[in-house]
Amino acid sequence: MRHGFLIAVFALLAGCAYWSGQERQTLFDNTSRAYARAMEWSNFEGLVPFVRIPEGGTPFDPGAYKDFKITSYKPKGGTGSTEGATVQRAVQISYIWLPRMSEHRITVQEVWEYSESDKRWFLKSGLPQFR
Repeated sequence: MRHGFLIAVFALLAGCAYWSGQERQTLFDNTSRAYARAMEWSNFEGLVPFVRIPEGGTPFDPGAYKDFKITSYKPKGGTGSTEGATVQRAVQISYIWLPRMSEHRITVQEVWEYSESDKRWFLKSGLPQFR
């Protein structure tokens, strides 16, 4: 009987970890899709909630991006940590620099981090630097 109880407890804990991981993955998928939509529409003000500013860091200024128009945002393959708290992925971004009407393409490495206290994902690597 004792072994049955221990097996049941272990199964319950394993199930909770599985569902927690699934829930976190679904949340990342939803977050990254919302971020991609904001990027695709060049909605730089809409990117503010995705970026966690380090303590003492400079707040994000969407106005600094007024001269750029995103034409393409394509996430490539990514990798996640074993505990499911970070995701790294490469993203190819095409954009137009409006003052010269010149198109550019960059590949950036995004690092996303899950905040257990906030129950949400943040873009730890910060926003791409367009030049």
